[in-house]
Amino acid sequence: MLRSSYDGVVRLHDLRSPRDVEGSYVDPTDDSAIYSLLPRGRETLLVGSNRHNLLKIFDMRLGSKCYSYLDAQ
Repeated sequence: MLRSSYDGVVRLHDLRSPRDVEGSYVDPTDDSAIYSLLPRGRETLLVGSNRHNLLKIFDMRLGSKCYSYLDAQ
């Protein structure tokens, strides 16, 4: 479940997890309120913010364990 707020942070929640937040996505240059969220597939998140009519694109894979070809050895 994705949740946005007026502090400019998009939070990813998993209701099965004991943790409060599984991941956070934030733009360090703009902390304006988030008004719209659109997940595109399993990897991309489009976010519409309040200030300057910005459309932000987040890669949801960032910050997670990524796959590498070295893992196959």
